[in-house]
This record gives sequence, C-alpha cells and structure tokens, in this order.
Amino acid sequence: MAFRERVLGPVWHGGGPLVLWALYVFGLYILLAAGCHAGWDQAPFAGTNLLRVVLLLGGALAVAGSGARVWHDCAQGRRRAPGLLSAATRMSAWLALIGVLWVTLPLLLLPLPCTPG
Repeated sequence: MAFRERVLGPVWHGGGPLVLWALYVFGLYILLAAGCHAGWDQAPFAGTNLLRVVLLLGGALAVAGSGARVWHDCAQGRRRAPGLLSAATRMSAWLALIGVLWVTLPLLLLPLPCTPG
C-alpha cells in the first residue's frame, strides 16, 4: 500500500475534525474583523445586527458539520473493530464539536467587540 493510504488517510481521518475546528475559529476571526471594518455591526437585521447574524449562521453550519461528524464516527465505530484509531477518531470528533460550541456560545451572550471608527 502507498504511504498516502497507510499513513495520511488515517492521520486525516483521526485529526480532520480538529483541523476543521481550527479553520472555523480562523474564519470566525476573519469574519469578525471584516464585519467590524465594513460596519455590519451597525446594520440592523432580524432584531439584531447583520454581523451577529452572519457569525451565528457560520456557527450553526460549524455545529451541524461537527455534529454530523460525531454521528458518523460513532456509527462507524460500532461497525469497526475497537482500536486506537477508531477511539481517536471518535474523540477528536467530540472534541471538535465541543470546541465549536465553546467558540460559538459567546456570540449569543456577549456584545461584539467592534470599536467605533
């Protein structure tokens, strides 16, 4: 078997959810900076402001994607023989879901950190 199939595939399968979580956090900061700069925090939309709605939609997509990954990996884990890779895959999916929720929750509770100017 090739290196790609024997090594890179399992590494991506086990660590992929954490990479996607990191990309979500990076994208969230980019959207926040761009939205603050563009004045989306001052644009009313759906009872709040446009920036919060955009960030919450991104958070909802990330939660849905992470939740689907957890669901898929747990279902696959029942069909697969127990092993370290299977356990690591499930745990990384759970950790990514918890990380996404942890980052998204403040969007609901805290004011956005945009400064005027």
